[in-house]
Amino acid sequence: MTREWWSICIFLMLSVQGTARAADEPDWSDTAVIDGHFALGVGAAFNRFDTNYQFTDKESGASIFVDGEGTLGLPRTNISPALYGMWRIGEKHGIGFHYFSSSREGASLEVDRDIGDLNITGLVTVFDRSRFYYANYAYTFVDNKTSQVNGILGLYGIDLKLGFEAEGDITINDVPVVGGFIKDEVNQLIPLPVIGIDFWVAVAPRWALGSKLALIGGSYKEYTALVVDASIRARFQMTDHVALMLGALYFNGDIDIDENDQRQEISYGYDGFVLGLDFNW
Repeated sequence: MTREWWSICIFLMLSVQGTARAADEPDWSDTAVIDGHFALGVGAAFNRFDTNYQFTDKESGASIFVDGEGTLGLPRTNISPALYGMWRIGEKHGIGFHYFSSSREGASLEVDRDIGDLNITGLVTVFDRSRFYYANYAYTFVDNKTSQVNGILGLYGIDLKLGFEAEGDITINDVPVVGGFIKDEVNQLIPLPVIGIDFWVAVAPRWALGSKLALIGGSYKEYTALVVDASIRARFQMTDHVALMLGALYFNGDIDIDENDQRQEISYGYDGFVLGLDFNW
């Protein structure tokens, strides 16, 4: 996480706590701190992406470096559906989940350039159809009318689908590619452990602010990854069972996939915001 994001998170925590202490004691009968036994949220995520990846053939040593948004016309922004929820299974125990996807494909771009050891004079198309699945167990350390603090342990499924296609006059290390067509892609589902903290503080009746910070990482088979997933959220309880939620998102990860014939090094990041409705009982 960048220094700017650390500063924002720390500032938000201090501001929220200071505001709650300084305010006159309100009527918390309509508290906005997450309550009830079950909540389901649906919304839309508006994100700006920064991704790149490198393929290295172990036998020849030839590498292909793809900077999709920077040089090859992959759309930098995307609007996609988001689904999230929580089920409190005990006084201090709960489970949660969320789902998010990216659906980006660049128009065929005419290029005459080197992409690592690959030289292309022709058309290149890049795409990102990745999906992200997250399920966690939450233990509640603090739960009262004005605040809630949860520790998180879970599993993050990063389903990467990144790649490119090129056709035309193509060479790798000055050796022509037969047929004038090449396609390479990352197509891997990577399950990784996650640990983090999620807290909410009510700042007024029906209004609450929250923040989540999760670290995702480790090794599984041929995969190694380290990811930071953070969010800052505001929640307004419109009715007894419906709330409006607005959140700022940050995700940044470095993922290595070391297979028998090829090594894939991926840098995947996005930031943006999500707008949704929570239905809670």
